[in-house]
Amino acid sequence: MGMYKCKMCGGTLEITNSKSICECSHCGTKQTIPKFDDDKRINLYNRATHFRRNNDFDKAMSIYEQLLNDNPNDAESYWSIVLCRYGIEYVEDPSTHKRIPTVNRAQFTPVNFDEDYKSALKYADPVQREIYEAEATTIDRIQKGILEISNKEDPFDIFICYKEADSNGERTVDSTLAEDIYHRLSQTGRRIFFSRITLEDKVGSQYEPYIFSALNSARVMIALGTKPEYFNSAWVKNEWSRFLLLMNKDRKRILLPCYRDMEPYELPDELSTLQYYDMSKISFIQELIHIVSKVFSEGSITAQDQNNSTLENQTSVTNLIEYGYEALNDGDWDKANIFFEKALDEDAENAEAYFGKMMISIKIRNYDELNLSIEQLDDEFYYKKAIKFADDTLKEKFTSINNKIKENKLLKVKKEKEEEERIAREALLKHMKELDEVRRITHRFAGRIVHYDCKIILINSDKTVESCGFPKNTERKLSKWTDIVSAAISSEHCVGLRSDGTVLTAGKNHRGSCSGTKNWNSITAVAAGSKHTVGLKADGTVTAAGSNKYGQCNVSEWTNIAAIAACENNTIGLKSDGTVIAVGDNSYGQCNVSDWTQVKHIFLYPTYTVGLRNDGTVAVVGDNSNGICDVSDWTDIIDVDGGYNNLVGMKSDGTVVISGDDSYNQCDILDWTDIVAVASGRRHTVGLKSDLTLTVAGNSDGFYINTKQRLSDRENINFVLAGNDYTIVITETGEIVAGGNFSDIFNIKNMTLSV
Repeated sequence: MGMYKCKMCGGTLEITNSKSICECSHCGTKQTIPKFDDDKRINLYNRATHFRRNNDFDKAMSIYEQLLNDNPNDAESYWSIVLCRYGIEYVEDPSTHKRIPTVNRAQFTPVNFDEDYKSALKYADPVQREIYEAEATTIDRIQKGILEISNKEDPFDIFICYKEADSNGERTVDSTLAEDIYHRLSQTGRRIFFSRITLEDKVGSQYEPYIFSALNSARVMIALGTKPEYFNSAWVKNEWSRFLLLMNKDRKRILLPCYRDMEPYELPDELSTLQYYDMSKISFIQELIHIVSKVFSEGSITAQDQNNSTLENQTSVTNLIEYGYEALNDGDWDKANIFFEKALDEDAENAEAYFGKMMISIKIRNYDELNLSIEQLDDEFYYKKAIKFADDTLKEKFTSINNKIKENKLLKVKKEKEEEERIAREALLKHMKELDEVRRITHRFAGRIVHYDCKIILINSDKTVESCGFPKNTERKLSKWTDIVSAAISSEHCVGLRSDGTVLTAGKNHRGSCSGTKNWNSITAVAAGSKHTVGLKADGTVTAAGSNKYGQCNVSEWTNIAAIAACENNTIGLKSDGTVIAVGDNSYGQCNVSDWTQVKHIFLYPTYTVGLRNDGTVAVVGDNSNGICDVSDWTDIIDVDGGYNNLVGMKSDGTVVISGDDSYNQCDILDWTDIVAVASGRRHTVGLKSDLTLTVAGNSDGFYINTKQRLSDRENINFVLAGNDYTIVITETGEIVAGGNFSDIFNIKNMTLSV
């Protein structure tokens, strides 16, 4: 059996069998107890006692009434209701250390006339009755003292109800707001009860006589707050709940809830149906003064008028529905139900209120949860009600929600599939990171070897140059180059960029393609067409020398250029904003790049131009007779390489796509995986795998067999290039190996890049 708590101090009572009184071993108070025989009612009684001891008299009273519903003959429950009605708080007498009652809710009705007190005496045993009568005498004496003082007080017009101090004893924002309202309303000539000022000369006295007098004389109460818990704090609620009782007896009284920094639906339920005011509005004070003046003017509004007010439509059914759904979204089922019930009180056929009550019944806060948490609504009682009373628009809305819910199983399957795909994607991303690391290793020789049509320039670590495939006089000139950081080759000449920003050239000097570069400086990149040379300067401008037959050297007005490329009779530039500019021969439309945007890399080939965008897509313009420009469906591309007949793209997941001619089976790459580098020749395609070995697709003629024989046994390949009918690789140790049909390409067999 459960234990009772002391109604004075809260200590645990020691109960003798079936006794209706006991003495608390903690505070020594002799007191009555109920005669319950089950833990449930004992726990309820203790809970109510807890609320009463904390001065939450209304909440405690509701529990005592609940106990009486189960046992209408329990004297102690009737007596406890009396204690709540009169706001009895037991305090310790400093002289005797005994617990004595104080009255916090004085009444004009003496205790002896209270109906619940009479019921307590009726059902009490003789010992209980003796204690009740003794306490009632004490309470009555205190009451008379309160009434005697309050009768001497002048009446008040307005009572301001607010929370003065927070849990730390600091003054609240509410107190500051209340003081401002007090001073503004005082200018209207009304007498206002504002405890901070009204009671400041009553220190050391009981406040109840003055509060009682003010509550019973005021016609207007302004209850204000900035937090829900401030409205519901014991003493604030004590004041506005007492005033509500007075309003029920006198319709000329009016209570004005005022809030700030909170939502109106967070107001206590008892206040939420009244006309409430937002203190954050600029017009708040003027509106408050207006409504107060109207109360005291002839033909003033009444409490009943206020309850029925449609001012700003704040208490309309629509707003009640809105507040109900807001409470639903917060998971406050009880408060949501109160709003929907109030809406149904006003409109018994409100479909949205029934739909809200359905959501409460299945504990769903919003439509998103509804769609994912239940299979159908057809059998739900309140759903049927909502459909029955809904107009066409609402019926369509509710039915649409129900139809979506019926697809829930399919959605679950879809989600499971998506989860599987997510796991697969994560695995792929992990694999892609591994591929990226391999790519970083395999590209360490990039830029140190340049080739074009069987001609090769190798840039050593000491910035000297080795070459093969050039005429002997050109190779002799190249052997004397020093301080070279990058190079470019065309069919007629080559150009080298030095670290100081100057340029060296060798080969045929078509219209000054070589001699025209002697005075160049501040160059950061070079490119070579068949008969012209292009240089990118540090300031983003471009210079060119050589043949300008097709306008390929018309670059003097270019600005903000980040990269350049040249080939045959064309020049292109990538601007820093991701757009592209092109000049030169446009026989195949290879200069039609003016609408390109978001490009990060550019590539130029004899008959077509390529742009790799930031989003992994590719743009191609030029000769499309063999379908080389058909790349509109390419995505996730991170690198491309082009040959005379093909364009190959490498994806981030290690797979490969290709466009162009497939006459020699060079497009048989769809099953390639784990590729970290690609190269495209005239009739073959080469891929470097993550295990640093090669895979090749293309014609099985001599160059392919030769390539396979010479390169297939090579391991730890770090770089790969492809030309017309040849392939060049660099191994991890820097060894350069070539395979193909042109004998000149094998002159590199003794060339090695320093690691």
